[in-house]
Formats: sequence, C-alpha cells, structure tokens
Amino acid sequence: MLSLTTSTTESRLFSIVATLGKNYDTTTTTTRDSHHYYYQPQGGLMDDFLYPVLHQSQSQGGSNFTFDLYSSLVAGFDGPFILIFLLTFFVALGSYVFQFKHLKRNHHVLFWMMFALSLFASFQNLTRLASELAFLFPTSDGAFHLNNVIKGIDRSMSAVLLYTQILILGFIAYIFMKTTRATGDISERTYKISVVSLIVTLILFFILFMLGHVMVIVILHAMRGSKTITGLQTSQLTNAIFTSPMIFMSLGLATTAVFLNAFGFRLYISLRQRKKKIKEMLKNTMNLTLEMNSPRSNDGDKDSTNISNTFSTTNNNNEATNTTIHTTTVTTDLSNQTPGTPSTSASPTVGFIIPKSNSKHVIQNEVMDQKNKKNLSSKTKDFSETYHLKKHALRKTLGLQIGLSIAFFIQLIGLGFLPGALGWQFSLLFYHNFSNFAQLSFVIILLIIFNPLKEVQRLFEKAPNFLNNDSGINKNNNSMMMKDKENTPIESGDAANGKTQNVDLSVNV
Repeated sequence: MLSLTTSTTESRLFSIVATLGKNYDTTTTTTRDSHHYYYQPQGGLMDDFLYPVLHQSQSQGGSNFTFDLYSSLVAGFDGPFILIFLLTFFVALGSYVFQFKHLKRNHHVLFWMMFALSLFASFQNLTRLASELAFLFPTSDGAFHLNNVIKGIDRSMSAVLLYTQILILGFIAYIFMKTTRATGDISERTYKISVVSLIVTLILFFILFMLGHVMVIVILHAMRGSKTITGLQTSQLTNAIFTSPMIFMSLGLATTAVFLNAFGFRLYISLRQRKKKIKEMLKNTMNLTLEMNSPRSNDGDKDSTNISNTFSTTNNNNEATNTTIHTTTVTTDLSNQTPGTPSTSASPTVGFIIPKSNSKHVIQNEVMDQKNKKNLSSKTKDFSETYHLKKHALRKTLGLQIGLSIAFFIQLIGLGFLPGALGWQFSLLFYHNFSNFAQLSFVIILLIIFNPLKEVQRLFEKAPNFLNNDSGINKNNNSMMMKDKENTPIESGDAANGKTQNVDLSVNV
C-alpha cells in the first residue's frame, strides 16, 4: 500500500515536470511537498524555504495560485507597516517644514536621514508583500522571475536599512563630539582623532553592508534568474545572506554605542562636576561682596594708625579728629590737606575729616556697590537656571539616545531568527515583526530626540565657558578682588610724596 501511494505521488510530480520541460531534475522535485511548485528545483529544500508561498493548481493554459498560511501572515503583518512608515514620513516632513527657518545644517542632515529611513522601511515592507503577490502572475515562469527580482530587492533593502540606522547613530555621535569640543571637555587633538575614527568606521560598515552583503544578494538572485546555480551554491550563498547581517549589525551596534554614549555621558559627568565648582565660586564671590559692603571693624585700628602716622610726619601740630564713616571707599589727596585742621571730638580713635568735595564720589561708590550686588545676584540666578536647563535637556537626550540603541538591539534579536528560517520558514515572520517594531521605535525616538538634541547644542555651545572655565564668575570675582586690593590704607611714604590713594575708612569709634 505504501509503495502504491509513493508511486502515485511520483507519477503525478513527474507529469508536472514533463509538462514544463525535460530539462528539470525529477529526482529533486520528488523530494518536495506535492502541493508546492517551484520553477527551479535545483535548490532542493532550500527553495521551499526561499519561496514558500503557494498552493498551485496546474492547467493547460497556465497557473492559478492562491495564498497559503505563510503568505497570508506576511500580508497581515507587513502590509500595515507600509502605511505606518508613510505616516511617520509625513509627520517628520511636517515638523521639518514648521521648523525650517530655525534649523542649522546638522539639523537638516538629521531630518533628511530620518526621511530616508521612513521611506526605506515602507518600501521594504512593500517588497515583502510584492514578493508574495508575484506568484499570482499568470505563468509559472513569469511568477518565478518576478519573485526572484523582488526578493533580491527586499533583501538588499534590509542591508540599506541597517546601514542607515548606523549612519544616523554615528551622526548623532558626531554632534556630541562637536558639543564636547565646544565646551572644552576634550582637546582639539582628541576631537580630530575621534572624528577620523568615526568616519573610518562608517566607511568600513558601508563596505561590509553595501559592497559586501548586497553584492552577495545580487549575485545569488542573478544566478538564480539565469539558472546557472547549483543547490550547494544556493545553500552557501543563502547562509551568507542570513548570517552576515547579524555579525555586521553586532559590530555596528557596539561601535556606534561606544561613540554615542562616550561623548554624551562625558558632557553629563562634566556638567555635574562643574556644578559643585560653580556653587563654591558663587559663594566666595557673595562673601566677598558682603565683606566689601560692611564696616571693617578689624581693620579700623590699623587704618587709623596709618593715617595718624602720616599726619604726624607731615605736621606735628596737626590734630586728628574721629568720625564714623559708613562708606566703603573714599578717594582723597593728602597733599592738599592743610595743617592745623581743628578737632571735632575727643575720640580715642584718630582719623581725619573727609573733604566735602569728595562726598559725590562716596555716593557714586555706594550706588556702584549696590549695582554690583544686584548684578551678582542676577548672575547667580542666571547660572542656576542655565544649569538646570542644560541638565534637563542633556538627561532627556541621553535617555532617548539609549532608546535608539535599544531599538537597534531589538533588530539584532530579530536577525537571530534568520538562520532558523533555514529549517522553519515561519521563523522569517519573527524577523519581520522584530524588525518593523524596532525600526518604527527608532523613527519615533528620532522625532522626539530632535528638539532636546537641538537644545543641548544651543545651551552648551552658546555659553561653553559656564560649563568649563566659568569665565563669567571669574571675571566678576577678579574685578571685585582688584577693587578690594585697591582700597588699601595710605602708606606714610605716599603721603609724604603727596600721592592720591584710595583709602578704606570704615573706622569704628
């Protein structure tokens, strides 16, 4: 009974082959399921996997094909993503048009790569669906050739999509490199070495994906179309096609993650380190301002003694008078003092009367001190606000860039199902779904990350000294130190020579 069934099956398959031509290999054909038909049987079971699509009913005038379960699942899973990726393209295009006037060169480049990724992803899903629909072609010969061409384009688009994502991650890493250099966190030499390394890496992956992987795909499908390939060659080339993307993508993920996260987190660590430094500098500057605007009880006796000695040297008959002065700095010309200035009070502290002509300068100094204090308070507030803005934008950007890496890693998981398709055709469906969801997540995160990334560039490159050199605070601090240094008591030698000095007369009674 078993032999009868086998003979019947073989006779049916033999009649199909005989109808199509005598140049087909009947031995290979009989190893297939009787409900599958393939134009080129030399691939053996590999062809069942490469073209696992249809039920076939043969008639004398041609072929009439209907979808089997695999083809129906491909249409159900991949078909909606054609429209979904087109929708993301139009959303990105609308955002681009809305922000066009405010974009810089790097922003334009990032948007155009986003457009390309969305269109490539939509087109790849279209080719997946079209490769299944190709078997609805009226003739078997035409169905095979059409499927062979479309399937080659589909597999080539997979490599193009992977490289496009690597290129986008590399470009974001380049933006972080420029920002890190602008803030002074890396030297010019380190920046140049990093940029050259990134460019070399991207060129290397271009060779691997575009000139290597795609070339193998083109060769395979060209040989299949010309019917010059053997079953062994088909197996070898197919193994190369399904295993090489996983290896290349693993290398691409690791390399771009190093560049992307190294410079991004370098900015974040530097920002936190500078926060403590800036707080200390602001505190010191505030203390200095308060000291300059308050009476100096500790220096009063010393100042009085210096002034008294000066007048004793100039005129022994000169009487000092004591007064309490609440200003910080007074300019006086000792050479214009006349001897014999009358004493106004009997005070244990020796001093002298400020000429009325200098009272205007005292008022001006008071006003300037108040302005300096207000300016310092305003700068402190600005620095604090700027720090929090930078911290928020940088945290958001780093979180989203980690999301990009995760989406890329999910595609790597999907690629792990490709080798399994050599034994089970439905394994390809897992790859399709992982790939589509990961690519969609990648595009959505790109749309979200764009504004935070632009804000990071604006904040860090606009005032890089705030993050690194703190020049604004140093300048303010140094100016106050110089002013305080100039406000020193008059030395006796200067008084004797009649020099004009800035004297601090905060003297207590």
